[in-house]
Amino acid sequence: MSNRWVLPTAASFGWAVEASSRSSSALTIMEKRMNVWFVRSNGDTGHNEPGTDLYIPGEPPTFPEMFFDYRDLCLDGGFIRIGWSASGDVQKHGWKGRARRAYKGIDDHTLKYLEQFSSIEKGDLILMPSGTGKFWVHFGIVEPNGDKPLYSYHYDTKSGDWFENAHRLPVRWLRNSAGRWMTEYLQDLGGNWFHAFGRVVKAKSEAIAFVGNANISPL
Repeated sequence: MSNRWVLPTAASFGWAVEASSRSSSALTIMEKRMNVWFVRSNGDTGHNEPGTDLYIPGEPPTFPEMFFDYRDLCLDGGFIRIGWSASGDVQKHGWKGRARRAYKGIDDHTLKYLEQFSSIEKGDLILMPSGTGKFWVHFGIVEPNGDKPLYSYHYDTKSGDWFENAHRLPVRWLRNSAGRWMTEYLQDLGGNWFHAFGRVVKAKSEAIAFVGNANISPL
């Protein structure tokens, strides 16, 4: 069996690196060609209170509880999500107007979140909180499902496909050599940690270096 393997983003970039020679130059190429994004799987829903304009029948948790965390759904389902689902598909005309009508007081910064999320590219690196403590994250690579577009908008609460996960991207979450979900502590995430979504700048090099040097389980 060959000992040659491809770094997680190599398929996206058209290059490969020998397992025995993950050089700093290879990591530099990764850093130049990939974006890194921090995306939360948790938050407080505004869609489970009966009688309100934003109510979606069947959306968990049962009101008055509001907190949700769909980390396990994201890991097992191979996707990442973002909120503000009442905006509708952000690739369709008029979505900003829908968002402003649905979420009174929504600001331009949040609208930019949604635009950026929908434009994340194949091969980008996703960091999602692992639930094991501050600055601990899972790592995933954005990969398409066949010929389908990366960004999609859909939900079906009757089948457990929750409204809070309507905005989504396909992700291959990385596992270590023992087959467990890969996690790491990235203190340089800093302010990213306190937001629902954002481009990672300060911790970008650290995150990419960790993935590039990790002993990742082959698929």
